[in-house]
Parts: sequence; C-alpha cells; structure tokens
Amino acid sequence: MAFLTSLGSKGSDSSKAPVGERILNTNPVLEAFGNSRTARNNNSSRFGKYTKMYFDVSDGMVMGAEIKNYLLEKSRVTGSTDKERNYHIYFFMIRGCDEDVAKRLDFLKPDKSRKSFPDFKYLSKCNDLPVEKDVKEYKELMDAFSTLGFTKGEVDAIHSITAASLHIGELELDVKTYNEGKTPVSIKNKDKLKQIASFLGIQSPEDLEVEIVNKEAMQGFGRTPAKPDAVGDAVKSLAKALYNNMFDWLVAKMNVEILPDDIKSREPAAVQEFGLKTKTIGLLDIFGFENFELNQFEQLCINFVNEKLHNLYICSVFGSEKKEMEREQLEITLKLPDMKVTRVLLLMNSKKAPLGLFQNVDDKSGGGLGTDDKDKRVQELYNVITKTHDPTK
Repeated sequence: MAFLTSLGSKGSDSSKAPVGERILNTNPVLEAFGNSRTARNNNSSRFGKYTKMYFDVSDGMVMGAEIKNYLLEKSRVTGSTDKERNYHIYFFMIRGCDEDVAKRLDFLKPDKSRKSFPDFKYLSKCNDLPVEKDVKEYKELMDAFSTLGFTKGEVDAIHSITAASLHIGELELDVKTYNEGKTPVSIKNKDKLKQIASFLGIQSPEDLEVEIVNKEAMQGFGRTPAKPDAVGDAVKSLAKALYNNMFDWLVAKMNVEILPDDIKSREPAAVQEFGLKTKTIGLLDIFGFENFELNQFEQLCINFVNEKLHNLYICSVFGSEKKEMEREQLEITLKLPDMKVTRVLLLMNSKKAPLGLFQNVDDKSGGGLGTDDKDKRVQELYNVITKTHDPTK
C-alpha cells in the first residue's frame, strides 16, 4: 500500500491529512483490533480484508480507498491457548494508556500499580510479547486515530467498549438462585455489572442483568429464566458481539475518511462518472490457514476460505493460460495439478447429496433435533455428519 501511494494523493479538504496518509494509517487501527499472536505468527490477521484503491487515470495519483472486512474471529475475544494471545488492543490499552484512562477503565490495582493481563479471565492463558512493543504501538494507534479524524469522544467510546468486552469476563454467576421456569441465575458481583453498564452507557445495570440471565419464552411472549449453561454462553456472546460490532464500526468510520468525495453519495450517476476517470487496484489480505490443537468453528470457516481462494487461483491462472494458448493456436500441454482442494470444498459446502458439512450444520442445528440439551444436539449432529461422510473412507 505504501508503494501504491508513493506517487502522491489528491483530496479537496486541506484541513485533513493527505488521503494517501490516511489510507496508510488504517493499518495500525486494523492490526490493533484485528490481529493477534498465534503459534506461528506474532502478528497474524484474524479477519479478512479487501481494500479497493482508486487512482486518477491522468497521473496515477491515489484518490481514495474503501475497505471491506470479513469473518472477524470472535471466539478469540473470550480467550486463547497458552501459545497465543488475544487481540493486540487489550495489551496495548492495559500497558500504554495514561493513568487517568487506566483509572477510568479499571486497569489499576488498589495500590495504584498497573494491572497485568493475567489479572483478566479472558487474557489469563495468553502468551506474551515485549511490553515496550505494546506501549509503542499504542502510541502509534493514537496517532493513527488523530490522522484519521477520530474525535476525542469517539476514542473514549472505543476505549470504553473494548474495556467492557474485557471486564465482562469477570462477571460471576450464582447458579444457586436458578429455579427452572421461576427464578433466573443471578450475577454475584453487582459492582462489576454496574461498571460494565456504565462503560456501555446503560443507565440501569438491572436491565443488563435481565437480558443476560433470561431468554425469550417459547411462544415469543415475555422472558423466562435461561439455563445456567446458556447464561454462561450469553455472557461470552455479549463480549464477542460488542467487539465485533465495534470492529465493523471502526471500518465504516475509516471508510468515511478515505472514500473519494465524488462517490460518497453512492448515487449511480456519480459513481459511473467517477469510474470514467479512475482505475482501481484491489488488495486482498486474508487470515492465515491454521491448524491448532483445538480448532474452533471459526477457524474451520477461515481454512475453508483459504481453500476456496486456492481453488479460484489455480482455476484462474491455468484457465487464462489455456485461453492464451488457444488464441495463439498452440498445442495445449497444460496439466492441472491434483485438485484435492475441489474434493475438500465439496465435503464442506456441497448443496447436493451427500450434503456438505455446512449444510448439515444449517439443517440440524436450527431447532430440528427436538431437544435443548446441547450435548445431545452436538452428538446427533456428529452422527449425521459421520454417517454422511464416513471418515474411514
């Protein structure tokens, strides 16, 4: 991206940093919130990103860009293995923010010293990187926010929501208060609940608790107490949803700052006219293929995307070469490599018999198994998949 913006950039608003500089400053933000340490890589992208860059056909100068993000690995928000760590931003904030911010976000111990990442449940099993690096990159992140036009209020809100997603892991559930159909699980540490509600701008902590410990009644009218396991899942789901929605908002906010003014209206006529005087280059940066000791469903989706792109690349390259040879009336001697990847894709995503894994998950996990017992539902789903796709064959 630095190379593509090296010719310079155009923009009509002199009060802002050059658009090329703004585009480059999206990287520190996306890496802070979307990258983490894995067993193979200290700065692994845990989401997919497609960046479309617009260039003036007359002089090659960059006029703007647009980012699309895909499949953020939400499961990482609530923990990782001891060979990895959670998203960088948690470590940046705990170590890099100033004392006032640390106090507001409850990152200080009673003796006023700074908390460490093992003090938080969602970070307690994480591996680590040098403290100095995290502090340095937090400063770079704050500089990037400034260059991209984030207001102080927006940066404060980002800090608060990120902190809320972390502190949610500290909620303690009292399952003894649960009585099926009558009274729900309760949250023991009300002060922590109040703190999280404050971070999220929720005036009544009690309302937040009601949403966490209850579920919709079967008929869709009113609320009924959720089972203890479901409440535990709801706590984690809340943390993941907060983080994911904030990440989507960050991308949308940055697009406002880097998208060319001529097409911000999205009006078809304006887009068509703009297309006549520009060329585009698309940059795809996807999460890496990984094989962990415990692979979550999200990692399966990530690996599936990698295989799909691998298949697309092979077909595209060999297909274009074949057409070129036909056009030049050459003898076609090209041999496609062993397309094992095609069989993998069918195993995963076939919509015809035998149905692929994703289709079986869709068909069998939406309530059609006749029970709310999670372990039984998982076992029945496993039986369907292994019957359809015998692992011994």
